[in-house]
Amino acid sequence: VGALEDLGRPSPVVVSTTLAIVNVNTGGELRLPLSLPDIRYFEPFLTWDNWALTVYSPRLNQVVYLRAHASDSNTDYALLDRNTNQVVAVLNTYHYWLNPRWSPDGRVAVVSGNMVDENASRFSKYELYLLDGVAGAVTQLTHFDQDFSQAFIESYRWSPDGRSIAFWLSTDIPPDGIFNPGPQYLAVVDVATGQVTNFCVPGSYITALNRAYVPPPIWSPDGQQLVVENYYAEGQSRVIVVDLTRGAARELAGVQNMRPVGWLAAAP
Repeated sequence: VGALEDLGRPSPVVVSTTLAIVNVNTGGELRLPLSLPDIRYFEPFLTWDNWALTVYSPRLNQVVYLRAHASDSNTDYALLDRNTNQVVAVLNTYHYWLNPRWSPDGRVAVVSGNMVDENASRFSKYELYLLDGVAGAVTQLTHFDQDFSQAFIESYRWSPDGRSIAFWLSTDIPPDGIFNPGPQYLAVVDVATGQVTNFCVPGSYITALNRAYVPPPIWSPDGQQLVVENYYAEGQSRVIVVDLTRGAARELAGVQNMRPVGWLAAAP
């Protein structure tokens, strides 16, 4: 199964995007609709893991997208049930560029957001939120505001069994935290209990020009280990393997300036 983008520009402002699911064996094609209620278009267009303006669930029965408010310029994350064509869950945040990610069973989507309010420090008050299309509810999964004045969360990834989410967390945010949220560390949250474990494994540091981007942690197929990339100096990175059961981390010797992209079930 593959996803294709067919980008057209019917006007100088609106970007039209069509996603297609293609069966590589039969050539059969399923077009996914873009005509979602009040969908917000961008120029240049926003791309979430190459799904463009939409993030469909693995079962394609639900979709998360950005919805524009008719009364003002605000935007929210909307979860729509394709069977009823109704929006069943809505998350209002100040920023909307962080990827919604569906659980492996396609029942819940997670996204990092900061609530829309009048607080000037809202830029650095991020939490993880669950959009449940079955229950039609939004649940705040993390509660860093109880212990930290600031928090930033990005690059999150579900475990294979859907019970945990690994992510990069920063709670030491400098004054220019909007653009440089500070050092990030590997953390894992239990979806059922909301308990967060900070493994104190660094991911990035502030470079001379900006913050180094750190890709999402990669889970082993059995969900017992994580592999991450750690930027430790200007233009220098290493790969670290974290054993979750033992709470131990080790650097892969001789692996420098390489970005892990996946985990093989067996050695080649």
